[in-house]
Amino acid sequence: IDAKQAQRRFPQFRFGDAEAVLDDHTAGVIAAERTIAGLRTLLPEMGVSVVENNRVLAIDPVADPVVVDTDQGRFEAGRVVVTAGPWAGRLIPGLAGRLQAIRQTVTYWTLDGTKDGLGLGRFPVWVYLGVGRNDTYYGLPSFGEPGIKAARFVHDGVVDDPDRLDVAVAAADVERVRRLLGEQLRPKIGDLIKTETCYFTNTETEDYILDEAVSGGRVVVGAGLSGHGFKLAPLSGRILAGLATTGETGVAAFDGNRARFRVGYGGT
Repeated sequence: IDAKQAQRRFPQFRFGDAEAVLDDHTAGVIAAERTIAGLRTLLPEMGVSVVENNRVLAIDPVADPVVVDTDQGRFEAGRVVVTAGPWAGRLIPGLAGRLQAIRQTVTYWTLDGTKDGLGLGRFPVWVYLGVGRNDTYYGLPSFGEPGIKAARFVHDGVVDDPDRLDVAVAAADVERVRRLLGEQLRPKIGDLIKTETCYFTNTETEDYILDEAVSGGRVVVGAGLSGHGFKLAPLSGRILAGLATTGETGVAAFDGNRARFRVGYGGT
């Protein structure tokens, strides 16, 4: 639709520099934290033990049983699934050169005079596509937080250390988001409620890694999809469980193109 149509449908936005606007009705919002909490309550009934706040230091992928060293002791297991996000390259050496962890600064804001109009159904999920790969911004309505969510999607940047936050860089990202919101939104930007940091961890080709850590080993890994993977959790979980148990996933689209998801894949 053109900018004038968009202004009528979404009066919160100016669309002053928009060449066109795509109004997509197929998207959704997932309550990730609530989903995890709900699943967590089911685990004891399934006989699953959960060990939390336990830092994994090293994994031996060829030992039998597999050895997992942590800061609270050693574990042994017949099979291990590693989904360690930006830390996966440290635990699985074969991934070290393939994964790039790029820090994302997420912000939450109030908007003056619009306290009751920020929720689902009133305020849109939006994406702003500017010029260049790092000129992409996105946001969500108030959903589990008192204000709207907004962030810049950093595709290319310095590969970050997930154990170290560069405060100056994070502050600069906040100001970029504040400026973009000021340009694009009609309501005046209010207070910055809070910021969060996450790490989008991708391969160079942005293909996911769902594979054995080493050929014939007892460790499988899911990596290269941090920041995008939660919405795919039922499918990727099924694939990883199959790889860890029988070696077969039952997912035809994956099995027919398994090479693309290998640890050592480097294609396009």
